[in-house]
Amino acid sequence: MKYILAIFLTLFVFSCSENKNDETNSCDPNPCLNSISNKTVCIPNEDKFSCECEEGYEKVGYGCKKIEAC
Repeated sequence: MKYILAIFLTLFVFSCSENKNDETNSCDPNPCLNSISNKTVCIPNEDKFSCECEEGYEKVGYGCKKIEAC
């Protein structure tokens, strides 16, 4: 039983170390789609992300406001 457990743990360690080489995208799927209105652009940052305003909108506090034409 000890040998089976040792083999299992060895395989687990190798599979985890292989996954570290894979690049993950924190924006896939896009976590910003259910965010604040018009703040659906996801910007990945290592294993985290930030939600930014869509084109034609500017950041106002935590939300986004449509840019007014002059």
